[in-house]
Amino acid sequence: MPDWAWFLFDHTIESYKVDTDGLAMSDRLRRHVDFISTLPLTHDDGKYLFVHAGIRPHVSLADQEEQDLLWIREEFLDYAGSLPRRIVHGHTIIGDRPIFTANRISADTGAFRSGFLTAIVLDKGEESFLQAVGERDDGAIERERRLTAAMLNGSLPANLDRRPGFLRATMTPTLVALS
Repeated sequence: MPDWAWFLFDHTIESYKVDTDGLAMSDRLRRHVDFISTLPLTHDDGKYLFVHAGIRPHVSLADQEEQDLLWIREEFLDYAGSLPRRIVHGHTIIGDRPIFTANRISADTGAFRSGFLTAIVLDKGEESFLQAVGERDDGAIERERRLTAAMLNGSLPANLDRRPGFLRATMTPTLVALS
């Protein structure tokens, strides 16, 4: 895992109240890890393709790379041409309302930053959205700011590497997968 992912991993693990001294995974965390590890990277209903980040234009759906499905941004977001399906995605915060275009629906309203958690509703040809409105997470905003600055500088400062010491010392990338 890259260093920035460890930084976020620590906050996720803390939310599950994992015993980091003994690396005892809670039943709840184990169930969530087991569930998430079985999910496909996409869901295709014939009309919409649901994916985390997007797809690479001009590449068939069968030949899409995992890296693009999870991480692509500009090449996909700036593409206005037709795609094999209407793509429903998140990954890139786009404001406090979703974006509906001819080739995609962008649903990431950055709930931690904006307080708007958005769900896309696709029902019998109708497209709409629902939002839950809450408080923004100032701690997450600050973590994102520090993490972005570190990534732009090309290095992750020691104070951002929040991996518990036992993970830094004992775990290898093959053990990190949790599944």
